Amino acid sequence: MNDDFTPVDLNDQSDLQMSQKSTVRIYIIAEPDYAVDGMVSIIGNSGENFEVIKIASPDESSGSRCCELLKKHNVNLILMHQSAISGQASAYIKSLQAASREAKILIFGQNMPDDFLYNMLRYGVHGYINEHMKGSHLIDAIKHVMQGRVWAERHILESFAHNAIELESLIEDIIKSKIEHLGETLTARETQVLQLVLNGLATREIAHELHLSEQSVKLHLGRIFKKFEVTNRSQMILLAFERVCPVSNMIRLFRSSLDKNRISQGKTPYIVDPLISK
Repeated sequence: MNDDFTPVDLNDQSDLQMSQKSTVRIYIIAEPDYAVDGMVSIIGNSGENFEVIKIASPDESSGSRCCELLKKHNVNLILMHQSAISGQASAYIKSLQAASREAKILIFGQNMPDDFLYNMLRYGVHGYINEHMKGSHLIDAIKHVMQGRVWAERHILESFAHNAIELESLIEDIIKSKIEHLGETLTARETQVLQLVLNGLATREIAHELHLSEQSVKLHLGRIFKKFEVTNRSQMILLAFERVCPVSNMIRLFRSSLDKNRISQGKTPYIVDPLISK
C-alpha cells in the first residue's frame, strides 16, 4: 500500500464537531505482539483524546462476550487486525456493528490484497492502515475516520466509482433489507394497505381493491399511523420512504437542498418539514 490515501466525507459538520469533543474509546482486536504494542504506545503518546480500553484476541472477540464488552465500554473505534477476519467476514463485521452502532472500524495489517480491502469497505469497514505505518499516519487515520470519513487509497475508492452496476445492486439489497425490516412491524393486511397508499389509491379505492369497508381501511390506516408515530398519509408516505432509503436523513436533505437559499436568508422554507411537530 502507498501513501495515496483519500479521506471521503460521509457525515455533516455537526458529527465532526461532536467526535472532536468526546473521548475516542478504542477497542483493539488482535493477537498481542510488537506491532500492537507500538500502536498502543503511539496512541497513548499522541496527545489526542484517545483511550485504548482493551486489547482482545480474535478468539475473545467473537460471540456474545465481545458484544457485551463493546456495549459496556461504549466503544467509538474498533481497530482490528486482518487475521481476525476469516470465514463469514460480512456477518462478523455486522455483529460488531450491531453491538456498537456508533463505532467506526479500522482494519490494520500488511500485504492486504486489493480485493480484500474492497470487500472490507463494502461490508461497512471505515478504512484500513498498514501496521508498520508512521505514527502520524495512524493518528491521521483515526482522526479522519472519527470525523465520519473513509480512510482508503484512491485506487480502491475509484474502483467503487467505476463499478456502477455493483453499486446499484448493493443499494438495491440495502433497500430490500430495509423494506423487509419495515414489513416485520406490520400485519399482512396493514402491509397491503400501506402498499396501496404508496401506489396513490384513495381510501375508497383501497376498500374496493381489498374487498373491505372504508371504515375497516381507516382502522388499518390508524394502526399504521400509530406504529409510524405519524398523524396523516403524507407523513406516513414520507416516513416509509425515509426508513427504506439507504441515505440517512434523505427527506431533510432533499428539503434543505431545494430551499437552501431561503433557509440561508433566515426565511421560512417553501417546503414545510412534514416530520416536525407531529
